[in-house]
Parts: sequence; C-alpha cells; structure tokens
Amino acid sequence: MLTPTERLSAALHTIGWGPQTLANQWGANERTVRRWLSGQNEPSEPLLLWLEGLARYHAEHPAPPLRATPDEIAALMEVRRRRRG
Repeated sequence: MLTPTERLSAALHTIGWGPQTLANQWGANERTVRRWLSGQNEPSEPLLLWLEGLARYHAEHPAPPLRATPDEIAALMEVRRRRRG
C-alpha cells in the first residue's frame, strides 16, 4: 500500500504537474504542497482522491500527437466517444 506522499507524487507525475500547479489548482500554498511531497505533512484524502481521478483520466486519455492530422484526431475522438458508451 502506498503512503499518502507516494500517492501524491505518483498522481502529480502522471498528470504532469509540479508543486506550484497543484498549489494554484487546489488553492493551497506552494510551501504546503512541498511539505506534503517531502512527507513532513500529509495531504487530505479528498485531495488524493481528486488527483488520482485526474491521473486515471490522463492515463486513459492521452493527448494526440502534436503533428496529428485532422483525420487522426477525428479517429481518436471516435474511439473515445465509443468508450464512453
């Protein structure tokens, strides 16, 4: 089982966020986020669940390649639409 610090770090890595971005999004002080990441303090469970949900979404829905053609983007969107139902 992962510690809260490990869960936070893994989610931020998957999403591609650093401490400052999380602080801005969550409305926390960047120093607080750094304390969470260093293990000095623990982030709240609601925050961890929110971040893990974002991380799952990012992992399941990667961004299209930068040089994707309009047809490739349309095909990707169709696959995503079918997954949803």
